[in-house]
Amino acid sequence: MTFVAAFRKTAFVAAILMAGSTMSAQAQVQNWTGLYGGVHGGLGAGNVNNGSANGGLIGGQVGFNAQADRIVIGVEGDITSSAYEHRGLNAGGQTFKQKWIGTARGRVGYAHDTVMFYGTAGVAGASNELKDTSAKVSKNTVGWVAGAGAEAKITDRISVRGELLHYAMGISNYTTPLATYKADTRTNVLRAGVNYRF
Repeated sequence: MTFVAAFRKTAFVAAILMAGSTMSAQAQVQNWTGLYGGVHGGLGAGNVNNGSANGGLIGGQVGFNAQADRIVIGVEGDITSSAYEHRGLNAGGQTFKQKWIGTARGRVGYAHDTVMFYGTAGVAGASNELKDTSAKVSKNTVGWVAGAGAEAKITDRISVRGELLHYAMGISNYTTPLATYKADTRTNVLRAGVNYRF
């Protein structure tokens, strides 16, 4: 083998190794471990006693992730101001509002390049209000929440996310001077958010 042929072969092998190294670096899994916090906003649509309800929402979240290879396990809590509302409860002139809702959830994710896909589930609590012509009654309720989403890093510290959550808050009773009303609340929430990693 001549010097030129050997040089060409060596250069070819080196080029392949460099290309493989570059592809490996590009496909490197991002590190999601650590504490983060952020804000979110979105829309809720569902039903109260099988009557339609909807409204916007905005809030914040804080959480922590631990990662092993591509698997990410974490916990997250959030608090959300809600404009979720249903008019005409029990076919009457009552108005039902969900003013605040918060969750404490576990998350399990799979990291692929700069994106993490995840499922989440946990406990939800809400502050509700029912109003009829005689009075306004407030009550806190507890239920469950579950959903899924995807989060993508745009820098090492900043990421954006989109997620769909289902809330089931169960049946609660509201008593006014006129009557006692039953409210069975279920909500699907589509929301987007941004997080900062500390």
